[in-house]
Amino acid sequence: MSYKWKLAQYLEVRWWKNYQKKLGKEYLGNKKDYWQKILAAADISAPVNKDVLDVGCGPSGIYTVMDGNRVQAVDPLLDQYESAIDFFTQNNYPEVHFFAQPFEDFDVVQTYDHVYCLNAINHFRDIEVSVQKLYACLRPGGTLLVGIDGHRHGFLKKIFQTIHMDLLHPVQMSLADYEALFSKRGFTTQKTVQYTTGNIFNYYLLKLTKE
Repeated sequence: MSYKWKLAQYLEVRWWKNYQKKLGKEYLGNKKDYWQKILAAADISAPVNKDVLDVGCGPSGIYTVMDGNRVQAVDPLLDQYESAIDFFTQNNYPEVHFFAQPFEDFDVVQTYDHVYCLNAINHFRDIEVSVQKLYACLRPGGTLLVGIDGHRHGFLKKIFQTIHMDLLHPVQMSLADYEALFSKRGFTTQKTVQYTTGNIFNYYLLKLTKE
């Protein structure tokens, strides 16, 4: 798993370097609009004056629309993004406290009202440890919003898991797999939204709470 994860990290930075060549000046504005649509689809009001954690934030995560909150964001590739991607610099977000480290190594020194893990969970080095840490980060009564690519077909999931066809994403699971994992860790599912439909994966939003 360690080799798969390291390869995925390398490919992720390379993907972003290539992707930014296609981006126009309106990219960040469009991305902020996207995050607002994600919140609306999950029936979540934008928090105000709350403790917020963005897990696997990337260079343009949901932290970009969390003004007026106490925001922390963690991603192992932040330093690489800053040196490789023109539109991202941590100094542009002085209100955000960034942590350039894997979430598995993130020290939980406080809890949060809202935790977001969007387009990130299938990048985790150790998903069992990470889901347990997501639970530890969330305050009782708090909300965790997770965005997942869930396999539509069991036979394709097995193929992807066996021969690593999707090198960017070491974790290959179905919606049912994810739901079972979060339930086992003590989360309660408040809402499941199929946000997009694909041939191999559907993109789902899971709105979870900690009682």
